[in-house]
Amino acid sequence: MDFKRNIDIIHEFNSFKTIIPNQFKKYLLNQLTNETIINCFQENNKSNPLNSIIKYNDEETNYHDFENESNKIAIWLISINNKPKDKIGIIFRNTPELLLFIVAILKIGATVVLFNDEISESKLYMGLNELNITTFITQDVFPNKIYNKLKYLIRNFYIYKSKKEQKDQHNNNSNESSNFNKIKSNSNNNSNNSTNSIKIISPDELKLLPPTIPSDIFLEQINLYNIAIIHYSNTGKITEFSHRNVIAHSNMLCSDFKITNKDYILCNSSLTKNIRSLLNIFMFLTKGVNLIITDETNNENIWDIYDLYKATIINYSPLLINNLIESNALDNHRIRLVMGTSISVDMQEKIKYILKIPFIGLYYISINGKIILSHLNKIQNSKIQCNLGSPGIILKQHRSLSIVKVNANDKIPIRDDNGLCIECNSNETGELIKRIENKSLETAIFLGEVEADAFKENYNKIFLKNVFTPGDIWYRTNDLFQKDNKGFLYYIDALKNCYILNDNVIYPALLSDKINSLDFIMDSFVYGINNPTNKKESITMCNIIISDDFNLEDFTKNLIQKFNPLNGLPVFIKVSYGKKERNSYKPMRNDGIEDLYRQVVLEKRNDFQLYWLIEKVINKRKNSVVTITKTYEYSQFHENNFKDILMINLKPKL
Repeated sequence: MDFKRNIDIIHEFNSFKTIIPNQFKKYLLNQLTNETIINCFQENNKSNPLNSIIKYNDEETNYHDFENESNKIAIWLISINNKPKDKIGIIFRNTPELLLFIVAILKIGATVVLFNDEISESKLYMGLNELNITTFITQDVFPNKIYNKLKYLIRNFYIYKSKKEQKDQHNNNSNESSNFNKIKSNSNNNSNNSTNSIKIISPDELKLLPPTIPSDIFLEQINLYNIAIIHYSNTGKITEFSHRNVIAHSNMLCSDFKITNKDYILCNSSLTKNIRSLLNIFMFLTKGVNLIITDETNNENIWDIYDLYKATIINYSPLLINNLIESNALDNHRIRLVMGTSISVDMQEKIKYILKIPFIGLYYISINGKIILSHLNKIQNSKIQCNLGSPGIILKQHRSLSIVKVNANDKIPIRDDNGLCIECNSNETGELIKRIENKSLETAIFLGEVEADAFKENYNKIFLKNVFTPGDIWYRTNDLFQKDNKGFLYYIDALKNCYILNDNVIYPALLSDKINSLDFIMDSFVYGINNPTNKKESITMCNIIISDDFNLEDFTKNLIQKFNPLNGLPVFIKVSYGKKERNSYKPMRNDGIEDLYRQVVLEKRNDFQLYWLIEKVINKRKNSVVTITKTYEYSQFHENNFKDILMINLKPKL
């Protein structure tokens, strides 16, 4: 595909245009299952001339080693009685082992359940129970007391730890009676002492296993509609992707952005905390693309520490870009493309100008993975931009896409007197949905895209039924869009982020975009919280990061112009100082906040309510140890004085 001017592309997963007769369903199912994610992984890498797919900092792993190591893990998983369609939970730090375990779990036909390594104890137990995890494997990231509970909750619970780590822990806890008892994967010891101990699997033990999966174990046929990856966030949010999602996502990006096995894609290891970014890394592996994965550090420049001269594509991270600009590698870099899901318009232009590259590749994936859109911003200084993290043009209208009106309170599409959804007019905000083309409900259920009991009602979180005609079925994106008069679609915000204020729907991304347009504002984060004086109402919370040239008087004047009771007021403001060149920030000092109070002189207006959030830092000395505690209060401008009112809850109202 040649990139000419701006390219806007939509990819549809569904190629079935007719209802499938019952007698062909078995044949069709066999045809579908022959194309698996594993076959995709193997076939593409056989022809990889560079033979190097992962570089974690300065340590390289070639394809054959990666394949062999994942095979060994797959064999071990089967040896501890894991079966196809089991759900295997893993918690790993951002290391190559994470990718190895993902591939190994998929090879035996099981589902990968990724838990964030910063998840709380209560959320972890909730997720294990909710998702019915049969095997749980974690690196040593929790205290021993949590492991002692987990061994009773999970049938197969293992800690992945090297012998060196075990030895170090033994030395550190020599005075304690440790209940850790290493069990080899092929051990037949069934004593009570072993059963009640925490089982440890060492990478040294895995290396002793055969590197090839026997043919009677290897699953050639994995149903593409089976869930491949489940991500369980530290807030309890569940995101699922099927094998077909992964393949389609991989095919789209590699085709649209001309990614080949000659490319080296530079990724930041912190991206693996985000399921969509992790999906990117995994799908690169399926295409035989070379990966360079680096640690995230703010202390030293990554480009000066590691040899990254081979990198041709950057999976967008502000740290990677800023480090490159500040390093000696800038003059001789080989970057041809920067790609990501959210790059601000200003950053797009900065990247293209400084790195002297023609392309910025952006893409959008709906939360359920059913809709994938891509856009290539090629024209320098073009007014047509694509920014998928905040308002921006994505693509021209497509016949299978529509935007429907939605209730901001219950997040449910609004229906007319006939029980059908209402399509939005131009420049009207609503939820983007995509039609399941020419399919009966029976066929959709057969293909695994719709659960058999999904439509007891007209809607759920993933699907809508009876949208514009009786019986039609549509995917939900759970994202808000607008369509202009020319048919271009604009991403507005996630549906869960919007809230009601003074009977009006507030879209945080739009408010943040307005605030960010001010010269002295580096960044802002807007969300809704409960009003402290009236729990039934919402109020806008705005965290702003300001530069050194911040002027309070100018800020308040601009804020009055950009905010009004119909568009975000009343609002809380929390201020932090930032450094543009370092992309960092720090809270304001108490004396700095008091200086701002003394500077401000606001005309008393009935239609303007501005609250300043005070971050009080209290030093408490106990046994010569200083501890820092933070409490938050808000102050309201009233009769030329600020008056402390009460504590507020800073948690977003979702």
